[in-house]
Amino acid sequence: MIFKRVLWVFAILCVLVLTFVFYSSFVITVKRHHVLTVFEMAQTGNAYFYQSTTESSSLSGKYMTINLTEVIEYFMKFKGGKDIYTRVMHANIFIYSVIGLNNSEIKNQSTAPWSSFGLIAWKHSEVPNTNLSCCFLYENGIVLNSKVVKISTYVKAKVQSFRFECVNPNPSSKPKGVTLIAEHYPCTSDISTYVAPVFPHRQPGNNTLALCAKIAFGNLNADLTVEWIEYNKNMGVDKIAVFVSNLSSTMSRIFQHYQNTGFLDVHPFALPMVDTINRKLGQKTGQGWSDEQVPVYDCMDRLAGYSYVGIVDFDEFIFPLQDKDFKQFVNRLKKTYHDVSLFTFLVDIYVMDWGKMNENEKLLITQFTNRTQTMQDRVKNIVIPDWIETGSVSTHKAVPRKGYKRIWIPKTVAVLKHFRSCRPDWGHRCINRKHFPRFTDDSLVKRLNEMKTDKNISLYDHILKVKKDLKLTS
Repeated sequence: MIFKRVLWVFAILCVLVLTFVFYSSFVITVKRHHVLTVFEMAQTGNAYFYQSTTESSSLSGKYMTINLTEVIEYFMKFKGGKDIYTRVMHANIFIYSVIGLNNSEIKNQSTAPWSSFGLIAWKHSEVPNTNLSCCFLYENGIVLNSKVVKISTYVKAKVQSFRFECVNPNPSSKPKGVTLIAEHYPCTSDISTYVAPVFPHRQPGNNTLALCAKIAFGNLNADLTVEWIEYNKNMGVDKIAVFVSNLSSTMSRIFQHYQNTGFLDVHPFALPMVDTINRKLGQKTGQGWSDEQVPVYDCMDRLAGYSYVGIVDFDEFIFPLQDKDFKQFVNRLKKTYHDVSLFTFLVDIYVMDWGKMNENEKLLITQFTNRTQTMQDRVKNIVIPDWIETGSVSTHKAVPRKGYKRIWIPKTVAVLKHFRSCRPDWGHRCINRKHFPRFTDDSLVKRLNEMKTDKNISLYDHILKVKKDLKLTS
């Protein structure tokens, strides 16, 4: 009898403790390095932890305030990355995001109706593409069904990337949740099965530019990443979107800094079905390219309110030879080519295996000035979203809408400067000067020294200062 009473008391105490933990909102203040430890732990769950500092405008703040309840909820929600995507009921389809679409009619008003929605997802190859429908859940609890009207996919793989498009069955209302449903199954009112939509809006002006950096994972080169971000920021890019998974603590800290400034949008990313289909990010296979397409689909819908969108990796620098910045460059192109929706860049590869030419240079990208001849090698593009078929953009290609076309930018106008090591498929040819002639090109070094920031210092010196503030250099 006494033993049972002890068990009851113990159970009641456990309930009280759990209730206190989950519903209390007391705040604790800890030293920065303690929070960074928590932040690094959070990355192992494939999610991004949003920090708020008491000195948000300074990199040197000593303390950070966090809500303990939010931290606990964070770890519960993102344990194993399960809530980064939502599994469709009765089918091996995993929705990553749902984004409102109005194509060229993207609204400026936050309460504007949305005519259709894009659902970005992975789908197991065994699930048929046909007979899928969308379910829309509205604020008043009404649930409506809508057939999938467009399906886009990329390369064949065991788990394929897909973009499904459905018309909003009640276009006068904004849904609070959208999901897919397989044939013969009804829509449900269970909100846990729905994905909250994103509603992108037209950005002010007619020459806004955003870049999609796709996936960042593991231990990226911190120096190269900061130099790339600062270069694009000072060349006139308005926004960069990146999808992160299992970053190192150094890269997490760098991305957090740029997210705090509003320049970088960071989205947590994880792969579904890794337990049943062995794969990982970065694989140069059909499956790897399929997984990489999910952020591309997301970017193009999410950034559709910008005048121009580019898909560019962290080691690739768009370099206009005749213009001082990107805004001047794209505006001139648009005036010159009225019917163009897709600008494609040829590539100069700065092969880092060839060694540093300038050991005394303080920036990584200025230490390597030996490049290949300009070539058509894994080219990248800047597109005009209004004039591109929705769901057609991949890392290297896109389909212009009827009446528009693609142009290849002459190498005398602009190139893509790509800093990378020898590719495995190049083999020994990479170090053979007959196969890969080497050209000394310091045009990027000169540009960094000539460009002035708003504080009237060279971009070169500005990047050095930022790297010092971020504790990448002493």
